[in-house]
Amino acid sequence: MKKLLLLVPLLLLARENPFILPTPSSIAAIQSFSVAPVVASQAAQQSSLPSKKEIKQPQKKIVYPFVTLIFKENGIELLTKNRIKRIFVLDKPLKLVIDVSSKKSFSSKRAHIDFANFTKLTIGSHKRYYRIAVGLKRMCKAKLTKKPFSYFVFCEPSLKP
Repeated sequence: MKKLLLLVPLLLLARENPFILPTPSSIAAIQSFSVAPVVASQAAQQSSLPSKKEIKQPQKKIVYPFVTLIFKENGIELLTKNRIKRIFVLDKPLKLVIDVSSKKSFSSKRAHIDFANFTKLTIGSHKRYYRIAVGLKRMCKAKLTKKPFSYFVFCEPSLKP
């Protein structure tokens, strides 16, 4: 412990080369060293800021142990290991229904979304699948796209009322 106490002050006073003493000219050079402020042009500052088109679209994320739903302006992204069996849109009540194959059993879950074209979410388990029902504000055509680790359900606006 005594050796450690002797070593700490030496480490604090250590320099690159302890045998060379600082000269008065090197001390003056260090003291007179100053940093000039960098002035950037206004155009360069504006180009570094993201434009309104580059800003990510808003999204809402709902996480369950078996599926993660990311609601976007134009559709829903489903992050799941399970396979989607079918997808369809109901007229009355206006809903987007997604059936996902799974043998897990769980109690029904509900969430209020109110984001873009989507109003509420209900997930319930059935015998060999679970169903995701999403309330819609207006009619849309559902198109399914498979991504490497997820599915994207694109909700294309429809002319039907």
